[in-house]
Amino acid sequence: MIGYRQNMLSTTLLENKKDLKKRLNNILQHKKISRFRLLLSVCTIGITLLFTACSTVWIASDNTSSSSTKDTAFEENSLFSNIFGSKTTDTSFVYNFSSANKTSDAWNVYDDDLLLADEDIQDNWYAHYYRGGGNKIKASSFVLYGSDTFLIAHTEKDVDVKVTSSFELSEGKFKIISIAPDKSIFTINETGAETTQTISMKKGRNVLKIVGQGAKLKNLTIDYSNLKASSFEKIFYSEEEEYITQVKDGTISLEADSKAKILDALHYLNDKDASDIFHSLLNAKTDFTTEELYDFFIYSDSTLSSQYLMEALQNGNLAPLSADTISELCPYLKSEDLAELLKNLSPDEFMDTFIAALPYLNSKQNSDIFHSLLNAKANFTTEELYNFFIYSDSTLSSQYLMEALQNGNLAPLSADTILKLCPYLKSEDLTELLKALPPDEFMDTFIEVLPYLNNSQSKECLENFLE
Repeated sequence: MIGYRQNMLSTTLLENKKDLKKRLNNILQHKKISRFRLLLSVCTIGITLLFTACSTVWIASDNTSSSSTKDTAFEENSLFSNIFGSKTTDTSFVYNFSSANKTSDAWNVYDDDLLLADEDIQDNWYAHYYRGGGNKIKASSFVLYGSDTFLIAHTEKDVDVKVTSSFELSEGKFKIISIAPDKSIFTINETGAETTQTISMKKGRNVLKIVGQGAKLKNLTIDYSNLKASSFEKIFYSEEEEYITQVKDGTISLEADSKAKILDALHYLNDKDASDIFHSLLNAKTDFTTEELYDFFIYSDSTLSSQYLMEALQNGNLAPLSADTISELCPYLKSEDLAELLKNLSPDEFMDTFIAALPYLNSKQNSDIFHSLLNAKANFTTEELYNFFIYSDSTLSSQYLMEALQNGNLAPLSADTILKLCPYLKSEDLTELLKALPPDEFMDTFIEVLPYLNNSQSKECLENFLE
């Protein structure tokens, strides 16, 4: 799991916060499909970490008007920028960054103690060479419009923590603060000069935050490495981590806005805990978009989540899934659940969705569904038949195909279709199909399929043609 707070090298891509989360999803999305795809994901993470050592992270609100600088070494639409995001090689963005809305809460939070003591508010969070972890934070350049929590410490007794900090402010206002359990606020550093302050953390919830009002700065350092986790009841490195832990532990109940908060914090959970919270939301009859369901499956135990999803559908706690949703989720659903969902699709939605799901069903399931479709007199293109055969039990599918042809449930196959399917058909069935071809199509097709016939079958086909 890559976290942009705790790890030594944080995720440092030039991104909107929501896009950053999507990019992490893209890295993780195929982790459960196959060993090969898992290896690719690991390689992707490794390459990402290699490039992020000196790159940029940008966290901005959806309504911000700011724009990022571009590195002239990489075109914006290049493969590099599409995969890793744009990268800056200097700190010019600090001086070129556009202004924020000076009437917003993210701007006003700096001088408002009530807003400071409440949840974080941000318009922009933008850093170059940002490092977090080991109770230290460093950034060579930094832009912050709003507030950002970097430590939440719950304690049953008074504990002293030393915080050493420094920064070079180029524009705006910036400060590091502590918030006591009684909501009183103490400013740790507002000048930027290197200083060490001893913070007396009182019984209850203590918070350390950075706050910026149009803040553009360089060489930010915050060091609180003398903090010992054993001295505290609980330690969190973001509001999201604290919230999701409280949901997991049942210390706070699910509310109307719980889903959005949970989705933002899923990466803090282990697979089983994510599935359990998904289960709770389903039992509460929560509605989900396709993307939201996808996120839960990415971060959860997909077997458990598949089970909970099917239970919710059966109990009426969740509306039937669309074809698009099934297509997105098929790599993570249990194959028997996927097969069940496919059966409930309308005829006009079925085929495209089924073709997308074929690699995730076992061969027997694919053959059984093929059999059902043949009995229903479904029409197939050559490519659709080919997909059935390559992902199914070809012996069974060959048997079902011949039965459908004999019963009139399927139109005679063209020469092109026979050529496409010949590696998967039983040789005796292939013989019968060749014998049914028109004379003008027989010879070219026969020559192509000879490797799949034995001598006796080849002779039988030729004799039938000559007659």
